[in-house]
Formats: sequence, C-alpha cells, structure tokens
Amino acid sequence: TLAGHWPPYRFAELLNILGREYAADASVPATYPILAVERNNHGLAVVEALQNVWDYQNLYVTRKRDRHGRVTKTVVGWVTDSASRPIMFEHLRTAVADESFYTEDEEWNEEAATFTEDAQGRPSGEGEARDDLICASAIAWEAREQFPSIRGARRTAPLSR
Repeated sequence: TLAGHWPPYRFAELLNILGREYAADASVPATYPILAVERNNHGLAVVEALQNVWDYQNLYVTRKRDRHGRVTKTVVGWVTDSASRPIMFEHLRTAVADESFYTEDEEWNEEAATFTEDAQGRPSGEGEARDDLICASAIAWEAREQFPSIRGARRTAPLSR
C-alpha cells in the first residue's frame, strides 16, 4: 500500500518510480501502467509533475461528454465531481459484493469497515475516519473498467480467502 501525505512533487516522484517498476519494459513508455491520478486540489500539481518533470507517458485522461455522448473536452487525470463520485463508489461497492474486487490489505479493510454515507448521503469515512485508500481504489476501478484492453490483464487470483 502506498499511503501517506507528501508534497505533490514527491508524490509524483513516488508514482513515477512505481509505474516504471510495474512496466512490462521500463524503457518503453507505452508499457507503463496507466496512472489514474485524481486531479482535484493538489492532484493537478502531481499530474503536471508526472508529465513535465518525470515524462510519464501513460496517464489516465478524463473525457467530458455532452448529453449526446460526444466528447467535448479531455483533461489529464481523474476528475472527482458530484457526477463521478457516487458512480465510482457504487461501482466499487458492486465489485466488492460480487468479489470482482478483493484485497487482503489490512489498511484498506480497516478503512472499508468505517466507510459509510454521511448525513447528506455522500459516501465517505465515518466521522474522522480515513477513506483515501477506498477513494483511490474506486478511481482505479473506474479507470480499469473504462479500458477493456487492460481489464483482467495480468490478473491473479487472491492468495487466500
């Protein structure tokens, strides 16, 4: 689990290292895994550092569509907003329920145990509980689902249940 709070430049550096480590061939940028960095708040600085400092070549691109389904705008990074947030959590909830998504990561499971809806019906960690890993997983799940070519790629079964 990569979890913590770093300045944007340092977080970009860590993501760059991990991305290249998991590349099929670190010398071929097209084989880097897709990084779906949330661009809200400080995330924009992370996205910019990945692009401009680390020259990371495989970043998730959000495609904004009009009511007819036509792409009207593209931005690098995942955009969490009032439209995408409930959908991404519902999709992750479904994946956990049908066991398409499974983890034995203790930190993730601790966050999941306190993940609920607040008074406004907004999914989040209960009270002051953290929900960063749940949010990151929901974003990763959405990115994976939007790229059929990577869905199931190099997928392994859980070690144990």
